[in-house]
Amino acid sequence: MSDIGEQQPASGQQPYPFAPPAPGNYGPPPAVYYGPPEPSVVGAEPGTPYHLLARTSKHRWWRPLVGLLLLVVAGLFAGLVVTLLGTALAWALGVPITDSLEPESPTWKLGIGLAGLAVLTPVVLFVAWLVQRRPAGTVSSVLGRLRWRWLGTAFLTALVIWLLQLGVSFALDPTLDTDKWPGWSTFLTATVVTLVLVPLQATAEEYVFRGWLLQAFASWFRTPWPGIVLLSVGFAAGHEYSDPLIWVDLVSMSLTMCWLTIRTGGLEAAIAFHTVNNLFAFGLSNINNEGVGDQTVTKIGYPELAVSLLCYLVFALVITRLAERRKLDRVVPVPAGDHTRE
Repeated sequence: MSDIGEQQPASGQQPYPFAPPAPGNYGPPPAVYYGPPEPSVVGAEPGTPYHLLARTSKHRWWRPLVGLLLLVVAGLFAGLVVTLLGTALAWALGVPITDSLEPESPTWKLGIGLAGLAVLTPVVLFVAWLVQRRPAGTVSSVLGRLRWRWLGTAFLTALVIWLLQLGVSFALDPTLDTDKWPGWSTFLTATVVTLVLVPLQATAEEYVFRGWLLQAFASWFRTPWPGIVLLSVGFAAGHEYSDPLIWVDLVSMSLTMCWLTIRTGGLEAAIAFHTVNNLFAFGLSNINNEGVGDQTVTKIGYPELAVSLLCYLVFALVITRLAERRKLDRVVPVPAGDHTRE
């Protein structure tokens, strides 16, 4: 007697080696929908602060290393191209060229040097897009772009504070070295070059230090402070000063600008202050014929340092207050958010 449920073969057929399949539909299995593929360029999630904008779903530990290598190589190459083109243009216009293949004119050297730094901005944006696979504008702010109205507000604030600082500094030391006055022609030419190129040069330095590098370090550590400290020391070292008080001044400036960048969700405040600072610094150096575009101040005293530190503090307090009053976005907003507040 067979077990219950056992299939018996019909008369004259061999027994089944296994139970026959149940009747049903034997077509292809139903398709499984996994959703749309991840795009090649991915932005940060809503609520992400500025320093973590590089830590997207595309982030891998090696991307900042490759990006840094490309940034250095591409930056040096772009600077070399600008230098060669600028020197060739000077030669074509009859400007004397030295044995070291650079223009004798301090104004031409100033322009070439500033332009060689200014080209770093597109290099930074390209590296962020190509290597880190994120929108290039996320180096600018949490909105993925520069907030131009906010940049203008920060610029005017920095200008007022810098004028006050200049007045205090002149009251402490009213002397002005005009022994090597270059003449109005050289001075005005150098001033035009300064006004045109210094904003681009200062912006490029901010995109490198307070922008891409700050975000690169934070993508590893998740906290911005290790990167802030290292970058501030590197920022001071890059200016090649030997006076310890100037080092303190530059490190303090960088620390303030890094903090403001995170606090306001973008580079605008740092770009504005750095631009105003360099406009005055280069503008004053243009008064000295041999110091056009050079670091004519190589040493400062404690009163000058105190004035600078107070200037950074006041700028940080005013900018923070203005950002709070404007309800400026400090993190990535939700896609449907109102972006007209900047």
